Amino acid sequence: MGTIHVIGGGLSGISSAVRAASNGRKVVLYEATEHAGGRCRSFFDSTLGCVIDNGNHLLLSSNTNTYAFLDLVNARDRVRELQPARFNFIEPKNNLRWSIKPFGGWIPFWIFFNNRRVLGTKYFDYIEIFKLRNANANDCVADCVDTNNVLFDRLWQPICRAVLNTDAYNASAQLLWGFMRLSFFKGEKACRPVVFNQGLSDALIEPAISYLKKFSTEIKFKSRVQKLECKSEYVCGFHFRDTVVKIEKNDAVILAIPSGPCSILCPELDPPIQNNSIVNVHYRFDHALLEFEKIPIIGLVNTKTHWVFQKKNVLSVTISDANEFLGCKNSDLAKSIWNELCASLSIQDKTLPPWRVIKEKNATIAQTPAEVRKRVPTITSRRNLFVAGDWTQTGFPATIEGSIASGERAAQLACGVT
Repeated sequence: MGTIHVIGGGLSGISSAVRAASNGRKVVLYEATEHAGGRCRSFFDSTLGCVIDNGNHLLLSSNTNTYAFLDLVNARDRVRELQPARFNFIEPKNNLRWSIKPFGGWIPFWIFFNNRRVLGTKYFDYIEIFKLRNANANDCVADCVDTNNVLFDRLWQPICRAVLNTDAYNASAQLLWGFMRLSFFKGEKACRPVVFNQGLSDALIEPAISYLKKFSTEIKFKSRVQKLECKSEYVCGFHFRDTVVKIEKNDAVILAIPSGPCSILCPELDPPIQNNSIVNVHYRFDHALLEFEKIPIIGLVNTKTHWVFQKKNVLSVTISDANEFLGCKNSDLAKSIWNELCASLSIQDKTLPPWRVIKEKNATIAQTPAEVRKRVPTITSRRNLFVAGDWTQTGFPATIEGSIASGERAAQLACGVT
């Protein structure tokens, strides 16, 4: 059996490597930076004096591919499922608070209860969900729902930003429907929030690296591939700055890098390259600042801030589809968001705490109808070359679940090339 060469040490590449190794294949993993995890990792921040995640990611209990990955690397105990499902929201402008509390099975009976559905809505407002089901490939979410209904600002916008990292006026209706079908339309047990006990690296990256080492997987950091060498229907090698790796007859290559670099290495793929950013602001305290009724996540409506995560003594804020904030000074952004948090969450001590701003310019592809249509399949025109990434045709939004699913599929196909 040949070697599986995985280019890219982000979550998709790690997923590919883990699955290929579990199939008994020799694996070599190449990562351009000095650490694994890509946009899904933790690191020690010297300013805050603690470990933080480079982004706030939320799993749902319906993420079966992620759970299977956690089981494979023996890390399921490193995440925590919050049950029953509950999503808390605050709308500071009108001083309103409410919770979405699904229950039951695939028929969403919870929409008939005032204390379980979005505040200010009626049960018949939710009929719009079925317009998403009938959406065509060109439809945005805003084309299918009433943008003047309170449900738009209080449900559709928060979900689009959280799941698709794209404003509802631009987000793919078909992609959002796919998410709704696999979560809220499967009942309470399918839409429980799942949080990471000690962070992203502790749950996803470190156990996977340990797993790979058991199989003697060779992991090469600071190894940026600069060129693929192809001959006829095959990749026959790839170039680093100073060396060339030759691909043998029964080897396979998995390209698990972001769509932008992938378009340079393999331009015939023509992948989606329009990206949306995410901005995260982390504030550190001497103790846990807030009590979110056992749910350490809260959504803010009609504010700059979209989601607030409490992680022990760190309050982490997420702004999705945040391209407009990339040019802001970090200090101004930290102060502005802090003032908004104080007003929204009734924080008494308004002294700005230690903070860290992280701007992920290319966090995900823009999940618009046009860019979604450009998502590429795992199989390429080269018989021994496969692609993985949350930007490929996974059937999922560009999320952890999509990343892991893409890596899994690429590995299974690569292992079958011989």
